[in-house]
Amino acid sequence: MDHHAKTAVAIIATLVIAVGAEILLISRSDGGTTEKPAKSGKEKAKTETVFFQSDRISEIKADVSSCDLKFSQWDEGRIELAITSDRKQNDRPYAILKDNAVVIAEDRQEHTMLDRTEIDIKVPRTMPIEINNFFISVKTTSGAVSVSGFTCGVFDVKTSGGKIVFDECSFTALSLASETGMIVCGDTDAKSVHIAAAKGRINYSGSCDYIDAASQKGGINFSAKTMMSEASFSCGSGSVNIALPENEGYMLEYAAPDGKVKDAFTNTDAKGNGSVRYKNDAVSIKVKTESGNINITRSPSSAR
Repeated sequence: MDHHAKTAVAIIATLVIAVGAEILLISRSDGGTTEKPAKSGKEKAKTETVFFQSDRISEIKADVSSCDLKFSQWDEGRIELAITSDRKQNDRPYAILKDNAVVIAEDRQEHTMLDRTEIDIKVPRTMPIEINNFFISVKTTSGAVSVSGFTCGVFDVKTSGGKIVFDECSFTALSLASETGMIVCGDTDAKSVHIAAAKGRINYSGSCDYIDAASQKGGINFSAKTMMSEASFSCGSGSVNIALPENEGYMLEYAAPDGKVKDAFTNTDAKGNGSVRYKNDAVSIKVKTESGNINITRSPSSAR
């Protein structure tokens, strides 16, 4: 083989090696892209609607993780749930009828805080059973709970994190608890109210016979449309603001070691622990805050 032939063979061999290396590089690159796993638990969000219609349903129970829940009432004769989620099918919440209760649950295998899951729950305004005998309980690790224009017997909400909002509602008993998140009740009536927030402000306006509200970190705002029979408010840090209508009287027991206590009905301006009476002592009001002020004012409708 002469010199020119050897040179040609060498050039061809070099080109073959270069092309082969490039093909190998492309193959590895494509393979890496193809084998890259999809985002955990994510799919295109879709809505599934289920409904229940039975004379024996008297309860809704929800126990879910990262999920927003919305409750309202309508004129239809069935309970309807619209479940919207981008989770994988096996991780989506579902609803079943068990005994006399609609049960909302999930069997999650993959957990992520980035998914979008919402449940819109509509309940008939009139039911075969007395509406005041209808109970609802909600438990969620995170997500907002919103209730609007709703009437029933007992409504119980427990959430590890998420805002709780009630508007224009009426209950026999209302129990709300949140580890982190604001609790807001506007124009809400209940015979008995229990509210607890570990980290978050509590706002309640409306009527109640009895209320017990406590916030470890966050203030409390309470505005009474009608006078209650008994009330207790407690804050670890934050002020307690109470607006009352004109009334027949109460006994106020207060504790504010690091703040001021002002009562517009008795003209009290004090600090520390003490008690004061307005007219008779038919109503018991107990208020304490470790760090904050206590303010009792007249409701706008009764302000002089």
